[in-house]
Amino acid sequence: MKMAPVSIYSSNYEMALENARCLFGCPCRYRNGVQSVYFFCFVVLLFVAGIGPSFAGEWRVIPTIAVTQYYTDNISLRPAASAESESVTAIAPQLAVHGKGRRLKLDFDYRLQHLVHRKESARNRSYHQLQTDATLELAKKFFFVDASGRVSQQFIDPARRTSRDNIATIGNRADVVAYGVSPYLKTRFTSQVAGELRLKYDSVEYDRKGQGAALPGSRSTALIAQIAREAIRTRLSWRVKYEKNKFKYDVASFADVIFEKAALQLGYRLTAKLTVAIEGGRERNDYEFVTTRSVANPDDSFWMASLSWTPRRQTQLTLGGGERFFGQTYFVEASHQASAAQWTIDYREDVTTVAQQQFTQQVFGAGGSVLPTPGSFSLDTDVLVRKRFTAALELDFKRSKLRLSGSNEKRESQLLASDEKTYRSGAAWSWNLSRRTAVEISYEQFTQTFRGRDRRDKMRNTTFQLKRLLTRKLTAVVRYTIVRRASTDVNFEYDEERVSLAFSAQL
Repeated sequence: MKMAPVSIYSSNYEMALENARCLFGCPCRYRNGVQSVYFFCFVVLLFVAGIGPSFAGEWRVIPTIAVTQYYTDNISLRPAASAESESVTAIAPQLAVHGKGRRLKLDFDYRLQHLVHRKESARNRSYHQLQTDATLELAKKFFFVDASGRVSQQFIDPARRTSRDNIATIGNRADVVAYGVSPYLKTRFTSQVAGELRLKYDSVEYDRKGQGAALPGSRSTALIAQIAREAIRTRLSWRVKYEKNKFKYDVASFADVIFEKAALQLGYRLTAKLTVAIEGGRERNDYEFVTTRSVANPDDSFWMASLSWTPRRQTQLTLGGGERFFGQTYFVEASHQASAAQWTIDYREDVTTVAQQQFTQQVFGAGGSVLPTPGSFSLDTDVLVRKRFTAALELDFKRSKLRLSGSNEKRESQLLASDEKTYRSGAAWSWNLSRRTAVEISYEQFTQTFRGRDRRDKMRNTTFQLKRLLTRKLTAVVRYTIVRRASTDVNFEYDEERVSLAFSAQL
């Protein structure tokens, strides 16, 4: 007798098997970079399990599983005339390992998100999210190794349809795999003079899952050497630093990118609360750029001057400015912490690549929550002069919290004769109705222009959330979200309303 055909879950079984094959390094459809990161994580966990006890310390292993049911009236985020409703079930086991021993520090968060669509099983997907950072002290106070890994889903082109998570089927999403290792030596020549020599190797790869031509991954190597004198018993401090970073892309037609800088910094403590510093040197950068830019040579000398004021432990302010090859440059860093109010202000300018930004992305937030899908950078090989301002204010009342935030960013493309700008503002208010129940209302507005396109988009997100702690380890969340995207090109406008019910259990 023939067995009955397996239901839609047969494809899910094959997908799960494929994930397991990749995890243990067997041949699979994923690229080598993905396998490398999974193998790296597997080795890290074996290391903690096998050698970790000899590095006694406090370790927390937190396995959880979340099941969420979504209903959306626009699964593909299309204009109203072609909008399609859908019900999606998300199953997401997650493992977090955090600890610090005598010679090992590890932060490891991994989640497997499996999506099951009710109407079309062909849309079913599994996504991996990973954020791990480890530091191992091989020789006491002398030889160290840092390792990091990131796996996330990001938009290929933010000018196309975008979403804050993986639920929508937008055909504009790629797996981004970034991992790196950095051995370094640290030593003290005197009680005030210390030196460091560091090597770095980073790899970034993209997997479009068959959604078009492959994106060029990159490999980067870096050398960083510095020696510094701290102002411990004197007013004067100094630092000499040299660094060189080279990016090589997988596609031969893309030119290498090289950032090289040598600098001398002098600092002087005027008072216990006030310090001045000046830095100067030369940077030799080599990359492709358009000559229509006002500054056509990224190889030039630079200088910076700053003033730091720390009136108390909870308050800090640093102001600075100078000149680099792209013109005058400024930076501001200010923060204040108190029992009922906290605020931060930050402004800085720098030269970067998309590959470099992958190691600054935070995949998981506080408590292991998955952050919204990053979507502000196109996954390309451009070099950007990035000028970014951010500000945040958090007010803590007896039973509620209010958070206000905003940012303004300009990215000057070095390969295209155009820039892009982003503006973001948001507000979130949460209120504890009881010890087990809380509500939250949030609003976010995001405006963006795009490199090489005469277009401007504005997105608004409004969310209402009710959270209930059912037991000590079981939480339920009901969420209702309204998304509105307006554009100067009506083909990219859409509205979406979504409701979800989530249960999360700590095992």
